[in-house]
Amino acid sequence: MLSIFFIAEQSYLNLNDSSNKYYHLKDLLTPYSDKLKWLVFLIAILCYANTYKHQMALDDYSVIVNHSHVQNGFDGISEIIKTNYRNGNGGFNDGLYRPLSLVMFAIEKEFFNNDTNIAHGINILLFALCCMFLFISLRKIFENQPLVIPLVAALVFVVHPIHTEVVANIKGRDDLLAFFGFVMALFFLLKQHESKSIKHLVSAVFFFVLALLSKESAVSFAVIIPALIFFKEDYKLKNAVNTLLLLLPMSVAFMLLRYSIVNGMEREIDPGNFGLLNNPLAATDNTSLRWGSTFALQITFLQKLIFGSPLIHDYSYNLIPLDKLGSIKSIGGIIALLGLGYLSVLGLLKKNKWGIIAAIYLLSISVASQILLPIGTIFAERLLFISVLPFGIAIAFLAEVFQKKLSSEKAQKTILACGLIALVGYTPQTFRRNSDWENNYTLYESDLEKGKESARINYNFGSISYEESKLNKAQTNLLLNQASIYLNRAINIYPEYYDAYNNLGLVYNQLKDYPKGIATIKKAISLNPDYNKFYLNLGLLYFDAKQYEFAIQSFQEYITRVPNSSETYLLLGQAFGNLNQFQKAIGNLEQALVLKPDYLEAYNYLGMAYGFTNQQTKAVKTLRNALQYYPNDSNLLFNLSIALHQIGNYQEEYRVLQQILNLYPNNAAAKRNLELVKALI
Repeated sequence: MLSIFFIAEQSYLNLNDSSNKYYHLKDLLTPYSDKLKWLVFLIAILCYANTYKHQMALDDYSVIVNHSHVQNGFDGISEIIKTNYRNGNGGFNDGLYRPLSLVMFAIEKEFFNNDTNIAHGINILLFALCCMFLFISLRKIFENQPLVIPLVAALVFVVHPIHTEVVANIKGRDDLLAFFGFVMALFFLLKQHESKSIKHLVSAVFFFVLALLSKESAVSFAVIIPALIFFKEDYKLKNAVNTLLLLLPMSVAFMLLRYSIVNGMEREIDPGNFGLLNNPLAATDNTSLRWGSTFALQITFLQKLIFGSPLIHDYSYNLIPLDKLGSIKSIGGIIALLGLGYLSVLGLLKKNKWGIIAAIYLLSISVASQILLPIGTIFAERLLFISVLPFGIAIAFLAEVFQKKLSSEKAQKTILACGLIALVGYTPQTFRRNSDWENNYTLYESDLEKGKESARINYNFGSISYEESKLNKAQTNLLLNQASIYLNRAINIYPEYYDAYNNLGLVYNQLKDYPKGIATIKKAISLNPDYNKFYLNLGLLYFDAKQYEFAIQSFQEYITRVPNSSETYLLLGQAFGNLNQFQKAIGNLEQALVLKPDYLEAYNYLGMAYGFTNQQTKAVKTLRNALQYYPNDSNLLFNLSIALHQIGNYQEEYRVLQQILNLYPNNAAAKRNLELVKALI
């Protein structure tokens, strides 16, 4: 791609030059002028139509399903506005502030109860609207160019496969809303430039603020928007500066707001965001590796833009190995940045269109490049969402570099041919990649071969295989063995992958390979004794292996760390009960009910524990309390009938057994006991 920019610099066309060969041309697309925006809209819809029936995948769970503020619907909106992005996940502080998409998800929860068809439909429609208004805005910007220029630029943006992560993933709504704010602010600023109308200015400011509230990277739009409008012949440098002075203070104000909110949370920003697993580049202390990898990353960006593949849902450790300063790839990155920087200066000083393209590209990667500051991931396809725009404009103008001797009509046809080549090359990739995003299993499985060096991709597939084993009873063992293979691979790649150890222990538990499971969790504890879940899952392994004394020790250790875990008090109660230590069982089961007053399992086991200790009156009272929450639960009712029998209340026992049979006519135990109690009445 860099060679294109250098060729262009040698034969650049000054946008102020009235000799521009397109000024007085016959535009081949004029007869279809009014229909072109709808063509862009329709192609965008068709490109992502096959995602409409998709389920949730990847981050959809953390920002929708498991996000308590979102799941509270309207009632959660005030908390969304006041807290960081993933605060609804148990108070987790990710250091992000993106309230707008979460508010939309909360509204959708209220009206549609997490309907994925609705959510994917909104993503598709929003992307199509973005693309349509992008074309409309580009048409205004390139008003003295043939229509094929904005059309090809917009269509390349529409079909480029790198957008699949954003559009096919519901969570990508943050990027879509940010881009919608971008194109609408651009649209109204162009209108304001023509009309000088205050209402257009206010509209532009409104949509720019929406973009900022959608995603932090929108702060760069304050510079990208005036750079993009700078293509217009009548848009001077002073106009660009005025636009910058309008938008930049809002970006600064937003960053101050974000800083205030994320640093005002009860929990500090999670340090794992910049750890080795998420971003090896940020974690290294080696200056050569830090900068060598940063420059090498720029080549990865260009490769993804040009070829659109391979596409992978995660690029964390160790999919992109660190490069030393002086490696071929890092040198290539330096040359690319210097070349693009040189062209950017030309764009500013001479209003050279290739320079403006280079400037917009550099601005679009200003956050993702990690030159200024490291971010929470080494790379993600969504980070290049805006970067496709200057790439598309470059494709649209590419024919001009090689076709200077052609007539204007042939030049337009050549430009259109370049666009069609891009469409034919990118569209099938986009459609195929969409299919991968159907759900977590299809996504993780599709990326296994491409991402076999990634600890997280192996972890993801191992973990989803474990989850699938619970649902697919016919292939339980196959899926569990598959899970153990990939979780072990994740650990081999990244030996401090504590979540992988934890899930591997759970897998061995389900395989009933208790010695391996216990050894796995014990090793994990030796690596990180502060990882609380290890103690709970070690206790579960001991419990299922019927080693109740060791299980109790592990559960009690977990309770000291997580004192309000009703589940663990229940497990302690069960473990003590299995050792016939019923008084200790009762104490723990009572505490479970203090923490969770409607805990069905705790009521059942507490009722039985009272029965074993000849406290039938307490058993009856406990079980009746439980029936206030679960009046038709057969186990509660049957245990109550036993307790009533033990205190000699046969009339009440008879009534309870009749109630069970009214609800569950085929309950054999209730039928048998009913016949027995009849003889006693």
